[in-house]
Amino acid sequence: MKNSVHPTVFLSHTKADKLFARQLAMDLRRFGVRVWLDEAEMKVGDSLIDKISDAIGKVDYLIVILSPESLQSKWVRKELNLAIIRELDGELKILPLLHKKCQLPAFLKEKLYADFSSQEKYIPSLRDLLRALGVTQDNRKDSALYSRMPLEQRLLVQLESNKEEDIISAIEQLHEHRMASKPVIVALLKMVEHDSSSVRYAAEQALKENIFRGKSAARELINIIRKGEIPAKESATQILLNYGPKLNPHFREIVQLLSENQPESLIAAAKIIDRMGKTAVDAVPPLIAQLEHQDVDVRIQMAASLGELGSNATSAGPALIKLMRDSVHDARVAAICALGKIGPSVAISIPSLINSLKHPDWEAKTEIILGFPDEYSDVRFFAAEALGKMGVKADVAAVDLIEAMEVREHDVHEAARKSIVNIAKESSKALKVLVRALKHKNELVRTDVCWALKAVLRNQPAALNPYSPY
Repeated sequence: MKNSVHPTVFLSHTKADKLFARQLAMDLRRFGVRVWLDEAEMKVGDSLIDKISDAIGKVDYLIVILSPESLQSKWVRKELNLAIIRELDGELKILPLLHKKCQLPAFLKEKLYADFSSQEKYIPSLRDLLRALGVTQDNRKDSALYSRMPLEQRLLVQLESNKEEDIISAIEQLHEHRMASKPVIVALLKMVEHDSSSVRYAAEQALKENIFRGKSAARELINIIRKGEIPAKESATQILLNYGPKLNPHFREIVQLLSENQPESLIAAAKIIDRMGKTAVDAVPPLIAQLEHQDVDVRIQMAASLGELGSNATSAGPALIKLMRDSVHDARVAAICALGKIGPSVAISIPSLINSLKHPDWEAKTEIILGFPDEYSDVRFFAAEALGKMGVKADVAAVDLIEAMEVREHDVHEAARKSIVNIAKESSKALKVLVRALKHKNELVRTDVCWALKAVLRNQPAALNPYSPY
């Protein structure tokens, strides 16, 4: 019968893992767990096999410490064989514990294991192990040995309380003592997802303050984006997004994330660079390199981030023009938007943008006229908008922009009208095209042209006499 208050465990290990086994035994005993460890229990003259068999016959759990050495140990195999018999009878439970990276035995692969393979995993894995042993929060808090734990460890345990005030108190103390180790950062990120708004607020404030008290907190958040689980990556990203240029001391580390393989890490890094402003010029080459990533979400985010860098991303022009031919519709749109934000310095994209204004075939044009949905219309909208940001060189697009005013889907006509106004303010050639368009066959286009001319001439009264339609 298992003792949920003071469970008994047998630590199965080999000599190579002796130091780790001693530390684990000491920590488990602090929480009231009764641990059988051979060096503590054996006496001179005892029969090794009899003593071990007797111990395994009495404990509630056998914890097998897995390492390359233990997998080669005959004694560990014998201990496991004895435990398996009792487990099949429902009298004992085997708990695998990974101490060093190794290939798990086939009969243990179906079991979840506690991962103690690195120092940073020790505390969270110890808490998981205590839960598996049935040691509840109250048992741990009531333990006379609880107060002898290191403060950080006690506070991390306290974060698992069911009481909101206990959790907030732990967060405040972690903040007050400027604790920013990886286990602390991971625990605070979990609290950001808590059901209680008060807990979420306290955790967010602690994370924000930690970022500016020293480099360790921001660095740990960046490491979580690099190596953490997806929910943790997302929470870490949201915290860092709030700080923009203030993250400049960590710029190199953030840029290094762009060499990662995981799409989530790449997207997170690009989003953070977005917020760092136009000073993040060194991020341009790695952002360009990822425009050919196999994941479409990565390609879209890289294009968006390059657009946010404005004229500093001029060198991305050819790669973005190539992305305009992407097989995925949203990627094409992202490329066009980015080119528009970069502006006149990527005027080489004007022919490609003009081409995006044109209907791909007559059937598509017929669908627009009949009022059916047209998947190309938003491409035309953003292409028309981008041309208006290309400066005087875009006057070659004037005729095409007039024709685009016929497209009433997705407000393409409005984007085309505004863009030709911008161009005509700088180019007499575009202004002449506008005047000629007063005779356009489409009445709606003629109306838009009149509006456009008024907008142009309002700011250029000197141009009124040569081109006045009145």
